[in-house]
Amino acid sequence: MTAREPGEPEWPAGVPTTLQSAQVRLAFGGERGGYVGRIVEHDAHGVVVVSVRDGSRHRLLVARRERLAAVLRRDDVTLLEGAPLVLVNEAHRVLGVATGPLEPPKQLRVLSNVCRIEDGEYVEVPASLPGQPSLQVFAIAIAQDERAP
Repeated sequence: MTAREPGEPEWPAGVPTTLQSAQVRLAFGGERGGYVGRIVEHDAHGVVVVSVRDGSRHRLLVARRERLAAVLRRDDVTLLEGAPLVLVNEAHRVLGVATGPLEPPKQLRVLSNVCRIEDGEYVEVPASLPGQPSLQVFAIAIAQDERAP
């Protein structure tokens, strides 16, 4: 176990750091409770997402931080108003970073019952239709919510 740096948020005990198929399917399979957002900040611990619907800010811890950093460096991250487009379902602890087309579609369609597995972990929901992005998925924990000014 590595020592935490001062101020580094701790991953909550008992919260899995990997995703399962049912978790991803429930998060993005039509069940309410998720939201579309934009990543407006990211650091070594996670991200700050602003909800497109109401402007609320959500600080989220991300389990696979190195993989998240690699995804955010990709040339094919879908941008909304200059920031990475994401789908978030806090209840199911899933963050999906949109990749594929650089411009977001007018309406997102996710076929969440199809996932790509890597090293035994669910890592991607492939695009369901032409012009739709894929989602690179991550386990998350809620660090803090704050209302945008």
